[in-house]
Amino acid sequence: MVPFYRIIRFYTQDKHVVCETTAGTYRVRQRMYELRMQLSEATFISVSNAEVISKSAIESFSLTGSGSYQINLTSGASTYTSRRYVKQIKEAFLK
Repeated sequence: MVPFYRIIRFYTQDKHVVCETTAGTYRVRQRMYELRMQLSEATFISVSNAEVISKSAIESFSLTGSGSYQINLTSGASTYTSRRYVKQIKEAFLK
């Protein structure tokens, strides 16, 4: 079991759910919707149907030309939000 403070994000890749941590990446047996139900909304946020990110792993946001956000993570990686999740992210971070 990986401690929550080490988790950066969960995402889908090739029909599998992957947990990215500060120590490496691991395949998870649960489905993304099952993880969403178990993870605290105070600690994690969904940025698309295929990705959930730890709020503490978010370094910055950049608005894209399509109206979504590029999210830069503390690990150096970046990802993009789905336009469906922009409102939720604005409410959580960009008040």
